[in-house]
Order: sequence, then C-alpha cells, then structure tokens
Amino acid sequence: MKRRLLAMAALTAVLLTACTQWDAQEPVIGIVDTDHEESTEPTEKNSENSVTNPPATPSKEMEETMSRVSVRVQTEQYDATDDDGALLCTVRLSVPTVTVEGRDAAQSAIQAVLDQMADQRRTEAEQVTELARTDRPAMEQYTTFQGYGVTDSLDLGRLDSRTINLLWTTSDNTGGAHGNTMTTAFVFDAETGERLSLLDVAINTDALSMQLEEQVLQQMEQAPEQYFPEAQQWVPQLLEDGFWYFSEDGVVLLSNPGVLAPYGAGTLEFTATYEALTGLLDERWIPDPAADSQGEPQVALIADDGAPTPTETVQADTSGAEMVLWTDGVLEDFRIWRVTSSDGVTWYRGGCCYAADRLEDGQAVGLTAMLPDVMTNVMISYTVDGETVYRGIGESGKDGSVFFLELDTVID
Repeated sequence: MKRRLLAMAALTAVLLTACTQWDAQEPVIGIVDTDHEESTEPTEKNSENSVTNPPATPSKEMEETMSRVSVRVQTEQYDATDDDGALLCTVRLSVPTVTVEGRDAAQSAIQAVLDQMADQRRTEAEQVTELARTDRPAMEQYTTFQGYGVTDSLDLGRLDSRTINLLWTTSDNTGGAHGNTMTTAFVFDAETGERLSLLDVAINTDALSMQLEEQVLQQMEQAPEQYFPEAQQWVPQLLEDGFWYFSEDGVVLLSNPGVLAPYGAGTLEFTATYEALTGLLDERWIPDPAADSQGEPQVALIADDGAPTPTETVQADTSGAEMVLWTDGVLEDFRIWRVTSSDGVTWYRGGCCYAADRLEDGQAVGLTAMLPDVMTNVMISYTVDGETVYRGIGESGKDGSVFFLELDTVID
C-alpha cells in the first residue's frame, strides 16, 4: 500500500481514538487529546458552520500578574533486554514538567495532560519491547537482531504568560526502513491551563480556517513538486488539534512525514503570520513586542567557589559535568538545547531540555551534561534585538572549567 495512505490511516486513527493501535509489524503513535467543551453561551452565527466569538480579554489576575513560565524536560533512558541479555529495545523518553508561577490551578491542569502523554509513551515503550521479544527468534534466522528503539524529543514554540506551546516528537523504530515518527503540538492557555483549539482562539472560526488553509496552499505552490499530487485535499487535516501551535511569528501548521509529502521530506511547517491573521485571531493571542535581554549569561561548575545555588535543575544527560547557569540581569526567552555537529561549523539544534520566558538575576539553572573534548553537545539561547543568540558550552581539557563557545551557524 502506498506510504501516504498508511500515514493518513495512522493520522485518522490517532485523531479519533487518542490511543495506540498495534499490529504485528508497526506501532502507530497515538495523540493524547483532552476533551474540549464548546461554549454554551449564545454566539453570533454567520453561517451554519461559522461561529463568531466575542473578543477575549485577560482576567484582572492576568493583567496584574505576568507570571514567569518555564518547562523542564527530564530524560528516562534504559535498555530493555531479553532473558539471555540480548538487547530488545533502546528507550529514551522525554518527560516535561511545567511551572507557571502564581497560577497553581493552571499549572496542575497543564501537567495532567503532559503526564498522560508521558504515561502513554511508557506503555508504548513496553509494547515495542514485547514486539521485539516476539520478533527476535524469526529475525535471527536471517540476520543479527539489533533491537528496536523508542525515542522522544521535546521542542517549544511560543512560551509566555499567555500561552505555552510544546511540540512532542515521538519515534518508534521496529526494524523497518525508517521509524514511525510523529509530532504532536500541545497549545495551552497559561492563565487557565486549558488545552486550546482553533475554536478558542478565533474571532470567526470559518474565516480563520479558510485563511490558514490559503496560507498553506500558497506556500505549497512555491515548490509543488515536493508534495503528493493529491496533497491539497489533506490540508484541512492540519487544522485539527495537535497539528498547530503558536510561534513568535504566527500560527504554525504541522504536516507529519508521509501526509502531504513523502516520508523523506520530514515534518513540514507552514506559518501564517499574525499580521496575515489580523481580525481573525483574537488579539489576546497576539504577542506583545519581544523584550530585549539586559545582561549576560554566566556559567560555572556547581562546585566552583562563588557559583550560585540552582533554583531549578535539569539533565541534558543522565551523567556528566554538573554546572549552573545564571545572569546578572534578564535573559529573555532563555532555553537550553541539545546540539550536534559533524564539522564544528554548522550546528543542528536537537531537543529542548529547558525553557523559560525569562531568566532573571537571582535565578539559577543547574545543568548536567556530557561535554566532549573540543566539541559540545549542549547550548543555550536567548533573545537580543529581536534575534536569537546561541552559545555552546565547552569544558577545558586543562582544569575542567566550563565556558561559552561561539557557534557559527545553528540550524533548527
């Protein structure tokens, strides 16, 4: 069967069931979806399917308390083995923890959704392991069994006191030509903790949907050969919960591998700028002009004299150098990333380990990471003059001290 039909079947299944379906060969990654209750308040209807919502306004609490928001990502990693010690499955799961200062109810609601997804991934890892245990005897008749793999990666979209946007990429490899990879977007109201749909953020749902579809089609026209001939008919699927999120630039629609284009094209993103959505998207969800960082980042080993005590801790790796990051001012949109490079010139951004809308004087983030000689595998980012600044973290081969590295080119 054509790969794209398989991909769409998987996509439909997860949207309808929000759970994992398994056959003998390939796991289908599910999407955790919370129940969305539509408003029962009277609304003006422009057509049978179009709803016009009154503009939302932040509560008095939100206006008075612009809460600091952060996301910490921990790694659960292990190798599952058979009774004779043979490798069955390599598991690397990402488990996010959200902090919304001063909004305990919202924080708990968001965390409950993310915990549900993390539990689902633990269950799927167990299922892939059992699949490997079943498949191993037959496969070893023809080749050396290398084991299966379950891997997660977390990325962050827009993160501020209004909305928290988390991208959860899952990849399960069960011995085929490639893994089964899917990215799910979680968009939360940072004030209430509600998981948002387009219905919640639109002034007019039909008009917003039409504009988003048009934006995708226009961008597809720039390279039509990249997409399946029938790709246009699947564009409305991108408006479903789990396939859109807020970035600093606008609303981003996600197309997972094999949906609009062949698997090798990877995950595709289409951005509709906030300017293009004027009058369609509730103004509450349009970000304020980005604030500038005022200060410089600092890094030291936790054991160093004068190093501050961490107020939060995160692991890029389960072992390695234990360091602390802080600032003497304010770093806006502060994040810690995994990063890779083959030549020391071009760097490829990996999963996010930590993110905060700002890091202020008096706050310090403890970080555990493996720091290889010469190269680095972890970096920070923050915003200056509307641009993202990246700095790697290196370790001295002489005295073991840590320091920042200038990175030439960073690719998302």
